[in-house]
Amino acid sequence: AVPLGAQATSPLVSVAWLVEHKNDPNLVILHAGPEEAYAAAHIPGAQLVTANNPATRNLLRAPEAPGKVLEMPDAAKLKADLESLGISDNSQVVVVFDQEWYSPSTRVLMTLWYGGLGERAKLLDGGQAAWVAAGNPVTAVVPTVVRGTVTPRLQASLLATVDEVRAVRPGGNVRIIDA
Repeated sequence: AVPLGAQATSPLVSVAWLVEHKNDPNLVILHAGPEEAYAAAHIPGAQLVTANNPATRNLLRAPEAPGKVLEMPDAAKLKADLESLGISDNSQVVVVFDQEWYSPSTRVLMTLWYGGLGERAKLLDGGQAAWVAAGNPVTAVVPTVVRGTVTPRLQASLLATVDEVRAVRPGGNVRIIDA
């Protein structure tokens, strides 16, 4: 078995990797997609990430911050949310996008990286569609989650400050991409 961290050069895990590790006790699968699609079929053990669920809302947007929805949650809020999803310091987390939820799933992944999970948080290459296309099972059963224990280690260096963005000059080595 190849450990999750062994794929250090990629933010992705393959369907084959997930099949091999689906029963690992430290694996947490997060499903980012429409609620009705999740209710109909998701990877066994996957938990729904949606803005309608208080436990996952802050993985997608800043808590109670009108006009600042892209800011990261503070350490205390992030800790509570991650633990409610069963994430612990030794968890390996795979984010699975469903349908065309690329931006929300990427936001979840970035929030996990920001919270200090680093190489222990990956995106399933091809998402739910790739899982199904490979003939793997899906379910409508919502998993029971055992609360985790995590120590957030905020990675502020992953974020640019307003002053850093203002300092960027045309023709320099930094490029800003407005996504």
